Amino acid sequence: MVVDYMKIWYLALQDLKLLTANQKELYLHIIFPLLVVILVITLFAGKPGLYGEAFFIDLDGGPQARDYLDRMEKVKGLKVFVLEEEEAFTRMERGNISLLTRIPPDFSEKIERGEIPSLDIWKRGTGGESGQLIISLLHSTLGEMLGEVHLTLLVKEQAQDSSFLQEEAQVESFMNSLYAISRRAPALEVVEGMDNPSRSSAAFFFPGVITLFIIFSLTFHGQRLVGEREGGILERMLASGLSKGEIIGGKLLGSVLRGSFQFIIMSLPPLFFLGVFTLTSFIETLIFALFLAAAAGALGILIGSLSSRREQALWAAVIISLVNSGLGNTFAFPTGGGGLVEIINYGTLSLYANGGFRSLIVEGVPLSSLTLEMGILLWGTLVFGGLSYRYFTCTRI
Repeated sequence: MVVDYMKIWYLALQDLKLLTANQKELYLHIIFPLLVVILVITLFAGKPGLYGEAFFIDLDGGPQARDYLDRMEKVKGLKVFVLEEEEAFTRMERGNISLLTRIPPDFSEKIERGEIPSLDIWKRGTGGESGQLIISLLHSTLGEMLGEVHLTLLVKEQAQDSSFLQEEAQVESFMNSLYAISRRAPALEVVEGMDNPSRSSAAFFFPGVITLFIIFSLTFHGQRLVGEREGGILERMLASGLSKGEIIGGKLLGSVLRGSFQFIIMSLPPLFFLGVFTLTSFIETLIFALFLAAAAGALGILIGSLSSRREQALWAAVIISLVNSGLGNTFAFPTGGGGLVEIINYGTLSLYANGGFRSLIVEGVPLSSLTLEMGILLWGTLVFGGLSYRYFTCTRI
């Protein structure tokens, strides 16, 4: 049988087009990861570190406003003060406050609907020594909360009319627990004797962010495969002359293109503001990202092949992403000790992806020295791809 590579490329480009055309997917897989990368750079790229005060007027008082203030309080080096409106403006006029933020009355309501609330910010001059950094944190923290809400709303939407989870409260409680775990990153001690410790800290976290979002995005894409099967799209593809192998090949190539696009977008802030890449190292890191995208994409196709309903594929993607972010050296190096956790750690894609990315970005090693990491990711692609071919079907399961 002759393989039609043009049809494979057409399917792949259609998948990439869906990413850029769908507003929800664009926000979840491109804009939200970009905001997280900017937040990492904001927190670690400044030379002296953050030592500042943030003054707030809370006109909302709701749960989302309290969560927002709690997150700001957890920023190292930042002191948060909540004042009454009259007192705040009086102190602002006297020059005691250089930066003031007012949380509007509809803040919690808009956040819970997934809408962007408007923060009222007043500043004297530049807002003080750390003013611009605090303003960046205000917007980045808001973007992080919106990203979590959008993902929760998306999960609720998929879980509707399903026996998998009957109550929205269960979905929300489960998702909130996942967010809490993901924010509980192990502490990292930065040694001040380095040539540029802040740059090294940002460079350390950047590979973990790349790996986390590429794995989540491409495993999450498996639920679209289930949707196409339920909608009869895959059957129509088969009837149009495409073979099962060509459909899987198109989906896999589409995942590689999506992952590459994600990597390029997320790499722009470090490229321009941290200088972590030369032209050669950027190209080598992009090539390595292709191996990760292929392995994660094949895993996403396998999830879609084994799942009979979209919510099953969605939860599989969430759990796999959680395991890969909690382990695999995503935000901390292993502490040893052996046991089951270490065994699972060696079975994660993120372990080899993070090792490769950090070798390229932090240590500056050439791509040719990462044959082990690339070999394991390629092996994962072949295994997941082979299993996908075995269990893939175009008719409803």
